[in-house]
Amino acid sequence: MVREIAIYLEGGGDTAETIDPFRRGMSASLKSVVKLVRADDTQCQMMVASMDAWFLPDPAGLKKHYGGKFNEKALPPASQAETRTKDTINDALKRATRRTPAAEYQKIRDGAKLLEKVDPTEVREHCKWCDRLFETLDKAIGAKA
Repeated sequence: MVREIAIYLEGGGDTAETIDPFRRGMSASLKSVVKLVRADDTQCQMMVASMDAWFLPDPAGLKKHYGGKFNEKALPPASQAETRTKDTINDALKRATRRTPAAEYQKIRDGAKLLEKVDPTEVREHCKWCDRLFETLDKAIGAKA
């Protein structure tokens, strides 16, 4: 019996206008696959274009990491974090960090440190796929909300 199916799609050329319809379409088409393997909806999670999307809803956490010259205005609205393309997210973070001591956002150098500093409450409030993932994990391990 199949216990797990993992499907990862890289859509390098996706735009903000195509990502959400693509996700809705994939979610709808995967419902039959989920039923076929007797899985439930909690076992099917959607991915964001880039983990960096989850930094955007917490400009205060970013500013804490990069310092006072961090340009929050260069970021897209928090509510759009999960609908932006990877390139859009990276470009916004690079513009926002241009005048900081770091001089530029670099995923390898900064990513893990930022994951420790962003407020998960802010991220979950603005990112429905992140919130859904954390709710599912909380239920799976019996964590209290």
